[in-house]
Amino acid sequence: MPGFRAEIAGVPYEPHPTMRGVERRTIMDKSQAKELSFHTVRLAPGAEIAVHTHEGQAESFYVISCDGACVMDGEETPF
Repeated sequence: MPGFRAEIAGVPYEPHPTMRGVERRTIMDKSQAKELSFHTVRLAPGAEIAVHTHEGQAESFYVISCDGACVMDGEETPF
C-alpha cells in the first residue's frame, strides 16, 4: 500500500452494526487492502466486543484508556 495516507479527523464514529455500545470509524477496509483493515473503536462502559474472527487477517489493539480485558484462545489479558 505505498503512499497511503489517512486523514481521520473528519471521519465520524458510527454504531457497530451488531455490537451494542460499540462505535467505530473506518480508516481503511478490505476494498483498499484485502489483508488489512484499520478502525478506531470506542466502547461504552460495560460494552463488549463479541468473540469473532477475521479470516486471513490479524487483529491488534492499541488501548488508550480502559478497565477491561482481552480473551484470546481462552487466555485473559487485562488492560
